[in-house]
Amino acid sequence: MRLSKHAEQLVTDFLVDFFKALDENPEIQVAYTDGDPYINITGLTGNGTFLTKDQMCLSALQHIANVVVHKDREGAPGIVTVDVDGYVMRQREMLKRMAIDAALRVKREKQSVMLQPMSAKARRIIHVTLKDYPGITTHSEGRDPQRRVIVELTR
Repeated sequence: MRLSKHAEQLVTDFLVDFFKALDENPEIQVAYTDGDPYINITGLTGNGTFLTKDQMCLSALQHIANVVVHKDREGAPGIVTVDVDGYVMRQREMLKRMAIDAALRVKREKQSVMLQPMSAKARRIIHVTLKDYPGITTHSEGRDPQRRVIVELTR
């Protein structure tokens, strides 16, 4: 679902002002992936600040950007993904490949595959990727932070 022009302008202006306060002048691109709003920020001189292993800064920035977008009630289709230099998109694609590889392994070996522990967001990508995969089902087991996805043959 697309953002309204007003919501798109609100979030873009917010991000420009945010980075201006940090003496940065990045390029901010609004696009749509799988129908959902996706904002990619490029050209930061200190992008490592936003791309730590746990993505705390990027997650916080995404949360604030979503608050800004949701000020415009007509322009709030769901969650807006904020990315820096395509990092989140590369991670998402890597998780999708991991899911498909696990499904192929399950079909080949006729045994369940237990994936590594991962965040709720990462687990969701695995589940969604394999939801319509023929003959395969997924579920999560364990408690955070050791919760993991199990990929198995449909019974």
